[in-house]
Amino acid sequence: MEQRGSQNSIAEDGAPITGTSSPPVATPFRQEELRFPPLPTHEISVPKAPSEQLHPLIGLPISITYSAEKLRKFAERCGGSIVHTFTDAAFVHGANECGLRDKVDQIFSEAATLLAPAYEGVESCADAPGFDEFIIRCDNAQGDAITRYQDFERAWNTRRNELFPLTDERVQRAETLALLREEANALQREYLQEHGEDFTLPKYYEWLKEKAKQEQVSVPTDASHSQDFISCGVLALRIARQKHAEKIKQIAAGNLPDEERKVLSLVAGHVKVTGDLSPLADRMACDLAEKRSSERKKGSLSGAEADTAQDLNTWKDPRTATVPEVEAMVQLEKDMAALHEEALQGGKDLEELQQIAWEMEQKVSSDRELGSGVIRAEKVAGQLLGALLPDSIQVGDPFSVVTLELTGGGPFNKAVGFAAFGRVLKEFVDLLQKELDIKALFRQGGGKLHLVVPEAFSARQVVELTEKLDNLREKILDPSQYNEQDVASGLPSRIERAKLDYGTRAALYASDDKNLIGVPDFFSTAVGVRHLRYQEGMKTDNIFAA
Repeated sequence: MEQRGSQNSIAEDGAPITGTSSPPVATPFRQEELRFPPLPTHEISVPKAPSEQLHPLIGLPISITYSAEKLRKFAERCGGSIVHTFTDAAFVHGANECGLRDKVDQIFSEAATLLAPAYEGVESCADAPGFDEFIIRCDNAQGDAITRYQDFERAWNTRRNELFPLTDERVQRAETLALLREEANALQREYLQEHGEDFTLPKYYEWLKEKAKQEQVSVPTDASHSQDFISCGVLALRIARQKHAEKIKQIAAGNLPDEERKVLSLVAGHVKVTGDLSPLADRMACDLAEKRSSERKKGSLSGAEADTAQDLNTWKDPRTATVPEVEAMVQLEKDMAALHEEALQGGKDLEELQQIAWEMEQKVSSDRELGSGVIRAEKVAGQLLGALLPDSIQVGDPFSVVTLELTGGGPFNKAVGFAAFGRVLKEFVDLLQKELDIKALFRQGGGKLHLVVPEAFSARQVVELTEKLDNLREKILDPSQYNEQDVASGLPSRIERAKLDYGTRAALYASDDKNLIGVPDFFSTAVGVRHLRYQEGMKTDNIFAA
């Protein structure tokens, strides 16, 4: 794969933007293959290091941040000034909920092809760290890095309009929901501007009732709003629907101007880096660019300032977890390189190679926040399950898959930050490991855990486990547990707003208010159990299907 404007290859230098949409994917180590006598030429495939892994749909690297060597070489080829751009697509979840998942997958699978022309002839590389977001690094020697991004954005919008025409009723519904969600968020910002950061749901509901009177919107008569985030979400959306009634009609008629479309639109933040591009500097630039993108979404960053790259030297990351996290990932890259070098040395028998491959698989598949022993589901999707299970589970043995999902994990994550959310989730994992004989533990997405346990998990055990998890949840959300630093940082207010965000999302996708009856409490745990029997060739998909 050739980098635009350069003769350097990916293997040597990392993550070029390319027009190829179907890159080669690393073949993971599979334990079952080694149960048969190998041929003399048999080789064990080993997993790739984090900086070499490719996004399965988009085809771009997930992240080169943690490869000091790749970053150093990239910076050397640039002219001493690099612009980092973070951009993500808006309302992807809403588009999926409206039946557009196949079109969403298609436009993201074409992203690398759309990027290539805009960045042709310049040193650049792109990552796809999540499903709906990109990080683009571009040499700014000519001062045109942001202009090139804008060329990519125009190409993206053109393709979006082709795949998501406003004549499609699914697209119309998605655009309507995106409009309502944006207005609900604007109402919250208006309240905060008037009343400061002292945000509670009861106070906000009273404010919404006054707003509803001004907009001549009916207030639900059965609302129990003392702690009801659902009622706040319902009323905010009623106000939004009344305020934008004409715009909603315009969407239904397919007459929404391109510049007012929200679904799958890109929102970018830009940061300038000068000097060395170390893993820590790269990570901080990515984080600041994401922060600026978020501010742009909220409306606190706009106009010419939004299209200007902030100098990284002007920002200090307030999150203390960033440095140790980067150091841990850089060390993982070094460990993987050492293991790979050891595997390539001669004189090792099959059992020794198998052990090396196993160690590499465990290292590269471990969850970044929860650490060794917790495997990222996305990193082992489609692999043979036997490579990840201990030998105590043999062919024909029964086992249970216990799946736990934290409701409102996304809003909670956004309220407290990735590092704090990881620490909270670690408390849940510690409780589970204490209570259960877990043979394998997978994390999927933000707040879903899949546990493989050897015995048949009974209904009584589900009830007991749920009670213990609920007790932990109440402790975590109990305001009396917050320390002075939590209170000073506005954590109680952010938790309340996370509850509101959760309630607004629930109300947004409900076809009728009656469907909101029985919505689980914020940050509660849903527990599901399936009973399986291990079979040769069984894949991880059997685990994640819950």
